[in-house]
Amino acid sequence: GDSQTVLELIRAGADVNGLCNGETALHAASRGRHMLTLRVLLGLSAAPNAKDGRGMVPLQVCVESGFFEGFMTLIKRAERPLSLIDKKGNTLLHLSILHCNSVRITHDILGQSKTDVRVTNDAGQNAMDLVEVARDQLGHHKPEEGTDPYGTPAPKKERPRSPGGKGPPEEGGSREANIDIIDRMVQEELVKLKKKLRKLGLNTVARRPYRPPKDKAHLFKVSTLNPKH
Repeated sequence: GDSQTVLELIRAGADVNGLCNGETALHAASRGRHMLTLRVLLGLSAAPNAKDGRGMVPLQVCVESGFFEGFMTLIKRAERPLSLIDKKGNTLLHLSILHCNSVRITHDILGQSKTDVRVTNDAGQNAMDLVEVARDQLGHHKPEEGTDPYGTPAPKKERPRSPGGKGPPEEGGSREANIDIIDRMVQEELVKLKKKLRKLGLNTVARRPYRPPKDKAHLFKVSTLNPKH
């Protein structure tokens, strides 16, 4: 994370794109959310499309770690960013939902013209399904409409700004709060998509939300939710 140390190592002959513990220096800066180091590395021609030991590029690592500033820098340099998938077929949108570390990253991805919330990963799960996967992982499920988890009337929540609005919504302050905001954003995108398709004379029916049987829930654990580095 020390940009000066990185600079000295590169000047001493270290390979800016060399792998150490399965990742390049740019991957490490993305994982550690070190913006100054990331800028220094890019200035030294670090490859933004280099893959780590998991087959991930730094942009995907930014999504996992919730590094919004790094994400905004690297998405401009990535080759076909919306086509990036991990080994489980998860797109950038899928990763942002599973890790739910940054509402602003999810907001930006949803705002991309080619983002489609219906796209599925290798397990057949789309954005709506993965919201439920993340909720299961966090043990944070949606309360009944109009109530909080303790059964008392809940105050009406302000709707998050949609990708078409002015500016991104605030971060939730916790992954549990983030997934609530992300859930609403994904649902808003689904509603907008349905309206658009109806105008084209097409009829779509959203699938039922993903919910693994309790006795098989362990089979659906997403190992990348809390990656070990």
